[in-house]
Amino acid sequence: MFKKNYYVLIILSILLLFCGCSKNDTKSDKQSTIKYTSKNQKAENSKTFQFFKQNFDSNEYTMTLTNENEDGDEVITIGISTDGIVYEDEVTPSSHETTITTKDTITTIYYNTESYRIEKNETELQLSLFNSKDFEGKTYNAGNENIKGKEYYFEEFSDEYGVQRYCFEGNNLKYIVKVSEEKNIYIKVSDIINSFDKNLINIPNGYELYDY
Repeated sequence: MFKKNYYVLIILSILLLFCGCSKNDTKSDKQSTIKYTSKNQKAENSKTFQFFKQNFDSNEYTMTLTNENEDGDEVITIGISTDGIVYEDEVTPSSHETTITTKDTITTIYYNTESYRIEKNETELQLSLFNSKDFEGKTYNAGNENIKGKEYYFEEFSDEYGVQRYCFEGNNLKYIVKVSEEKNIYIKVSDIINSFDKNLINIPNGYELYDY
């Protein structure tokens, strides 16, 4: 089961989440090669900056991130609304849970373990949406990476959390890579839409509130 961290919802925390869950090398890790073509470029000129600005800044959105593991895919669907709702649906080969965060309450629904849900009345999460401002003032290295037989253009950024590569097919973000000396974690990005369906936050019948 994914480990929860209710402090800041940023793309790096999702990558670290996947790193903590992965027991086997990803399929992509064994089939990738990289070649750098430029270094120390201004982030504001990057595809990554423009992609985040267009799709995430001050927008509602829904997106799916997939870690393709040999023992089964791990999938997170994230939804953000303009009125401060954060929706996370997390599916692994052994678990399925949904967390809905509003300005007042965090509700976690456990689907396949027990028919119950947990609520916290004080929100611990400081909302931080995926945002182009995260890249302002930084530099990046660019190049090409072959992932599972297909070549992608990438932009690589470094910070206190480590190194991340954002891999593009044309102007579309396809992979986020957490670079590590031991192994790289390849997160497939899909189904990005600039809207949020509030029906997603409806709590199913039969999930009783657990008091603790």
